[in-house]
Amino acid sequence: MKSAQSNVKAPRHEYVRLKKLDKQFGAFLSYAAHLLDIEKAREDVREGRLISQTALFRRLKV
Repeated sequence: MKSAQSNVKAPRHEYVRLKKLDKQFGAFLSYAAHLLDIEKAREDVREGRLISQTALFRRLKV
């Protein structure tokens, strides 16, 4: 039985392309998370679950 090789050899141009794709996908996931945060904030506003900034600072004791 052969042991499984843990490394995969890829040409340099393919590695660079995959790294670029990974970076772009990471940026897309960050953007999607940002959009979800905005939607959550809008939902909080619609439901009236907001507190004033001064009350927040008082809670944080700033």
